[in-house]
Amino acid sequence: MSGHSLRVGSAQSLVARGASTAELLQAGRWTDERTAIRYAANELAANGAVARYFEDDDS
Repeated sequence: MSGHSLRVGSAQSLVARGASTAELLQAGRWTDERTAIRYAANELAANGAVARYFEDDDS
């Protein structure tokens, strides 16, 4: 495991728990929002509008 893996995992965990972009930036000590979003991209996609649509469709 590398330091990079830990940052990616932490960013994804924060997003999964509903952290805001500002909280994500602060926790990761990032100054560029694009960097934080890149680290959390998979989790953001899993929580996006299309994912919510398919969750609602299963009901």
